[in-house]
Amino acid sequence: MKNHSNTVGRRHFLGIVAAAACGMDPSLRALADHARSQSSTDSAISDPLIAALDLSRPEMSSVAVAAAKGDIVGARSAFAVYLRTRTKPVWFEDPAAPSKKADSETIATANRALKHTFVSVGIPYTFPGTIDWSFNVTTQPGSQYAANYEWTWQLNRMPEWIAMAQAYSATSDSRYATELGSQIVD
Repeated sequence: MKNHSNTVGRRHFLGIVAAAACGMDPSLRALADHARSQSSTDSAISDPLIAALDLSRPEMSSVAVAAAKGDIVGARSAFAVYLRTRTKPVWFEDPAAPSKKADSETIATANRALKHTFVSVGIPYTFPGTIDWSFNVTTQPGSQYAANYEWTWQLNRMPEWIAMAQAYSATSDSRYATELGSQIVD
């Protein structure tokens, strides 16, 4: 995969994080290394998700066959089947039947995230428009807070994403899923 900009690299990184959150095997370093080794000149795989996978693994054979044919939809479908049917890692919850429960704090956090309001290290901030994941409210001129670089680091742990996913599962309100997807690719 060509790394055209920090945005592409960030999207790739977030895709890996999202895959990890979905239970992808924890060998993320190898996955990231494999994805970085791909480029548009040496790979017929134009889809960043499929290009990030280690298609040499035996359990990825159906994904690899579809990708080799240039069938990205088929490759993604085969990967989805793999994720749904694998036996490891052991799930604490059944991913096919996620919990339909979300407490009021989770819903409140998800609702704030819909408005791009995040609380990091106890300090809230609402992003006007696009979220700048490298921003730090505590280092801004005239900030009422002491400089605290932990603000950005904790912001990028993205606990609001979990809240939005849980809120969507509990309510089926598509606003949560739509915003979550937007933030992941932002």
